[in-house]
Amino acid sequence: MIIPTRAFYRTMALCSTTAAVGMLVAQSWLARYPSPEDVADFIALHANPVFIAQSWVILVQVFLMFLAHWGVAVKNYRLSPALFATGFLFFLIWELLELVPRSINLFAASYVWAPQYLAAVDESTRSIWEIGFRMFDDVSGAIRETRRVVIILAYLLFGLAIWRIGGWVRAISALYLLNSLRLTLGVIGGWSGSTWVSGGGTAAFLLLMVPMFILIGVWLWREPEPV
Repeated sequence: MIIPTRAFYRTMALCSTTAAVGMLVAQSWLARYPSPEDVADFIALHANPVFIAQSWVILVQVFLMFLAHWGVAVKNYRLSPALFATGFLFFLIWELLELVPRSINLFAASYVWAPQYLAAVDESTRSIWEIGFRMFDDVSGAIRETRRVVIILAYLLFGLAIWRIGGWVRAISALYLLNSLRLTLGVIGGWSGSTWVSGGGTAAFLLLMVPMFILIGVWLWREPEPV
């Protein structure tokens, strides 16, 4: 059992601010490698050193984000037990759905599969690897959609719970709720095929996510004692 001490909250605060930095770093690296045009480019991308470094940053960032949400839940659980408990359960499911495919993508696809594909000398072997990568991408896409629905609910519940606290932390609540809306629009746009309905892309992600995790870090650092 975790006893919420000053050190615990400040550790979670550091996790939150570090996650915000990780988002900026990971997104800044997107322009450093070309977008794949076909499956061969997609596989080769997994052997790109910049892509691999970005994958490491995102993997760590996702774990730190989860710890930040955990800190928020532990600190405020007694104020809205149902909302925080259910919201944290959704964050836990989201974390598993994030870490599993990203771990496979990094440790298997980048370190094992892509090098073997690039080292293959005959087209038949390469074709087999291409089929495998397509299947992996399809499975990852299916998990991605489930993950989005789960995180939408998590953000919504935490946003509603934090709003009840009042004061300046309602800014954090608003960012949770706006992120829920951003992802909802993204899901609607993806499912409907509408080009005018979207989640705002990378710009909206950075505009809403980075400030949210910075403010969470400030909140947990400045007010480390349990409510």
